[in-house]
Amino acid sequence: MDTHSIIKQFTEQLSDSPVEQERISHLAPIEFVLLNLNKDVKIKVDEKHTFLCVPALEKSKGDVSYDDIEYLKITDEKLFELLEQYDQNNINEFIEYLNKEIFKYIQKEIRKAKDLEAWDSDNMWYEPNKRFTQWFDLRAINFSKSAPLEKKPKIPNSVSQKKSKGGRPKDPDLPDKKNRLRKDYYQLTEKEGYKSIKAIKTLTKKYKWKKSTIETYLKK
Repeated sequence: MDTHSIIKQFTEQLSDSPVEQERISHLAPIEFVLLNLNKDVKIKVDEKHTFLCVPALEKSKGDVSYDDIEYLKITDEKLFELLEQYDQNNINEFIEYLNKEIFKYIQKEIRKAKDLEAWDSDNMWYEPNKRFTQWFDLRAINFSKSAPLEKKPKIPNSVSQKKSKGGRPKDPDLPDKKNRLRKDYYQLTEKEGYKSIKAIKTLTKKYKWKKSTIETYLKK
């Protein structure tokens, strides 16, 4: 994900100013992302790897509603592929990730400004920093903790159950079988006078286990 490119796309749509510093001062967190364009909004997106989103509104602008806000078009291949892995129930995780990545970029620019002793309320990143900080605070989100970079596709239970880590699945009755094995071995060797080799051979036929397996279980 090219964060600089994402911010540039945002700000060029948020402001008509030809001055980059003025455009950046309008940068705001993303509030909504549209997944199903045919259902959510009738807007045709011709560009490949492009999705639509809506910026967060400032509370001071009480006369503005989301019906008055134009959708922002964002084009980024990696970001689009990540978005496709999310469904509507988990879209907030994607929005959190996107806002955190932008906020990390803002913080990097603030550190540069402070190193140059150029950080104050007139700095172009000052207002965006306030908006993003407030956005995280209102949602009790720890912005210092990284959001997930990718979301693995969900695997149905029927499929996941078929897949195993390798080897045979664990037998839930194994502890009881081990106890019966030891009792049978004791019966054969102590009560019936079998030698150990013959007793183990008899037990391999009864339990359908290998000789080495039975010897291991008898030791534990």
